[in-house]
Amino acid sequence: MISVTIYRVKLVEFGACSRGLELFDAIAARVRMAGACWEWTGATSGSGYGRIKRSAKNHQVHRLMYETCYGPIPLGMVVCHRCDNRLCVSPEHLFAGTASDNMRDCASKGRLMAQKDPSRLPHGETHKHARLTHADVEMIRALLTSGASARGLAREYGVSDRTIRNIRDRRKWRRTSATGYLERDAEGAQ
Repeated sequence: MISVTIYRVKLVEFGACSRGLELFDAIAARVRMAGACWEWTGATSGSGYGRIKRSAKNHQVHRLMYETCYGPIPLGMVVCHRCDNRLCVSPEHLFAGTASDNMRDCASKGRLMAQKDPSRLPHGETHKHARLTHADVEMIRALLTSGASARGLAREYGVSDRTIRNIRDRRKWRRTSATGYLERDAEGAQ
């Protein structure tokens, strides 16, 4: 672990401009050492990243620190944390990677919500974009069984023909009971 002071000396040795040193100092002034991490103690965004206002514009602090120490962020890249601490601004913990790299890293460390607790993911009528309720789906299945056309039901319920076919074939809306159990769980694996 390199201290803030030593890192500043390295920046001077590598010829960092006075503006870069000024920014480094502004960030370092609001850092608390937490183990190997340099935790940002200033303002944060709603997503938990450090935030600072420079030239009347909000910036994510870890991105500014990366640019100060390593140069511009390559096009199409994001700044990732090796330590998985969103408040960390330690240059040793920051690296540039693609969004895909970041998601793979997240998945490999078990940080995706779906990996932690799949039951917390919104689905069915609890999803913010749901157009149907469980009762609608039950009615659609009953009407399909009695011979109604998928196209007619799609128009009536304001969804696509494909949605109706997916409901019919149980590719979508498998959870239709109030308990939320998958029908295939009750029937056994298909």
